[in-house]
Amino acid sequence: MEPTRPPVHPPDRPTFERELETLINKYTLEQGSNTPDFILALFLGRCLQAWNEATTTRERWYGRAMGDPQPLPSEPPPPIKGKL
Repeated sequence: MEPTRPPVHPPDRPTFERELETLINKYTLEQGSNTPDFILALFLGRCLQAWNEATTTRERWYGRAMGDPQPLPSEPPPPIKGKL
């Protein structure tokens, strides 16, 4: 049974997920996981939402407002060893 796209947004209005779906399809990035474009686009959009919530929570925990400038490190970070 083929998955169907959930009717989340009106079809005549572009959304981030719909644009991302188009981009994923354009570069055939769905082939690596054999997952439909719209599912990958929803997943990535939700990852971005989760990241935004996590960084906002982190900044509140540190008592900083989002967008406060952070001091630059005095030295560059050490090189990463091994494969990623």
